[in-house]
Amino acid sequence: SADTTIAIEGAEIVATNYGDLYEVGMQNWYIEVKKDDKVILLDVFSASTTDPSGIYHVLSGAEYANKFIPGFMNGSAPVGAWYGSISNGKFKVIAPMVDGVMQVKVLGNTATVEFGVYDDGGNLIEGSVKGSYTVGEAE
Repeated sequence: SADTTIAIEGAEIVATNYGDLYEVGMQNWYIEVKKDDKVILLDVFSASTTDPSGIYHVLSGAEYANKFIPGFMNGSAPVGAWYGSISNGKFKVIAPMVDGVMQVKVLGNTATVEFGVYDDGGNLIEGSVKGSYTVGEAE
C-alpha cells in the first residue's frame, strides 16, 4: 500500500476499558472507530479509568504507560492497532499500525483521534477522525 491520509467526521467511537487486563499497572482501553465501511481499531494503555484521552507511542519494551499495541495477527484475529474496512459484516485488514504516535481526545460525548503512524511496509497513515463517543461494556 501507499501513504494514506484519513479525514473522517461523524464516526462512531466506542472505547471499552478492560482494566489492568495484562497486569502491567495500566488500564487497557480498546477503541473502535467506525464510519460507513471504514474501521480503525486501537488498543492503548492509560493510567485513567474514566477515558482514554492521551498521547500514545508504540509499545516497545516493558514501559506500558501511554503506549499503543502495534497491529499484528493472532491466527486469523487482528490484535492491536489496525486500519481496515467492513465488507459483508466482516473486518477486512487494510494495514496494521506498527509505529508512530496517536492522540485521543475525549470531550463529553465527542472524541477525536489524530495519528501519524506507519504500517508494516513503512507507509505513513496520517490524519484524524472525529465523532460521537461512548463507553462500551467490557465482556
